[in-house]
Amino acid sequence: MKTDQKRVLILSIALLLTLLSYFMMGESVAPAVAGDEGVAVYDFSSTTLIQATIENEQGSYRVIREGDAYTISAVPDALLNRDYLAMILSDLTTLVAEEKIEDVSDLSTFGFDTPGAVIRAQYEDGSELVLLVGAQEPISGGYYVKRNDEAGVYCLRKARSARFFMTEERFVNLVLIEPPGSRSPLAALAQLTVIRPDEIIEISRVTEDLPALMKASEAYGVASHMVTVPGLYRADETSLVRLSDMLLGLLADQAVSISPSLETLASYGFDNPSIRFLIRRDDRGANEEIELFVNQVEDRWYAMLEGVPAIYRLPSHIDFGTAHTASLISNRLPGPLLPDVKRLSVIGEAGAYSFTFDHEVGLEVRFEEETIDSDEFRRFYKMLASGYGDPSERSGAKAPTEHPALRLVWELLDGETIELTFYSNSVQMAEAYLDGKPLFSVRKAFLSAVLDAAGKVVAGESFETTW
Repeated sequence: MKTDQKRVLILSIALLLTLLSYFMMGESVAPAVAGDEGVAVYDFSSTTLIQATIENEQGSYRVIREGDAYTISAVPDALLNRDYLAMILSDLTTLVAEEKIEDVSDLSTFGFDTPGAVIRAQYEDGSELVLLVGAQEPISGGYYVKRNDEAGVYCLRKARSARFFMTEERFVNLVLIEPPGSRSPLAALAQLTVIRPDEIIEISRVTEDLPALMKASEAYGVASHMVTVPGLYRADETSLVRLSDMLLGLLADQAVSISPSLETLASYGFDNPSIRFLIRRDDRGANEEIELFVNQVEDRWYAMLEGVPAIYRLPSHIDFGTAHTASLISNRLPGPLLPDVKRLSVIGEAGAYSFTFDHEVGLEVRFEEETIDSDEFRRFYKMLASGYGDPSERSGAKAPTEHPALRLVWELLDGETIELTFYSNSVQMAEAYLDGKPLFSVRKAFLSAVLDAAGKVVAGESFETTW
């Protein structure tokens, strides 16, 4: 009981000291800033907005009621950023300032001799609003505003003033392509076609309902996507990840033109865009096809969507310069994963070697019934996987009829066979073919190194894995 009485006494003394300090300060305290609810500049929540015009130094735009909905003048419905529209509608219904200054002798002090923005609105009950936005308040960065039918001046937070300084272009939705949900952009990409004036490349995701792609992907061990045009190649995963990250979730930083004229289209290069993307995604409940045009003007990329009358400027970090065959086709030679292989034959002009594998307990390698050092063979197999060529150098010709310089034949555990052949086409280069279809040019030094290493693995001798 005594403890409770003591606690009450302490609280009472603290309250008295607080009140005493308040009265002692009197007029010396700064003017009180309005509480969380602030000071109402206007409240038209009991009526309905018919239309409003916002004029500022950047231009002007109109908010118009069409039936039960609202829109922004000159912004097609398909382009409208409805979040921004909801914000300006809220601002035109009720506006709350931080404080009101009653005693104003010179309006020019607050910037109302040359206002930065003028808002005119009409409401269903006959009310009209004229709101002037003046200079910035130097400490908070907010803006002074004034109703035309009042003498007082309000100080409005900067964030609440932002919509009054926007242009109609700012009401354009800048999300060109929605980002994927829980999946990565690459996983959401079912098919991508890149069309340039001088080349076309098509990339498809490897799935069980595309058996030809499944078989082709086995030649590369693990491949989530395969190039199908201009030929069957493994897609370069690094380049494809970078490109899919840019495309799925593409966000512009500005709409530079709405309903552009033919002259404006040409000025941004869209009379003949440098790249056309056909994107098919299946992460949003059904297959969705998107057609995107992009063009580079000086150091920035600009974009247009099929059926959307707007030109968008893309952020400075977006660069589609690598969206071409030389970048998107992997320069690695085929090579199935070793645990999937039953037999590998290495056949060249200087010799032929056939290795068989037993995967039941680790890896056992045999050559003509003799066991080969598995660690050394793994080094050899890793060397095969290091082979690469030049995707920009592809003859596209059918496989020659003469004897190849080197043949690599993999027999897989599932019964499939993969054959990689190399034909000499110059002193230093050879052309690689996968199952009879052309890949790209490879240095002949790689062929010599493979044959030499295969012979030394069989002989139990050391060998170089570089070439």
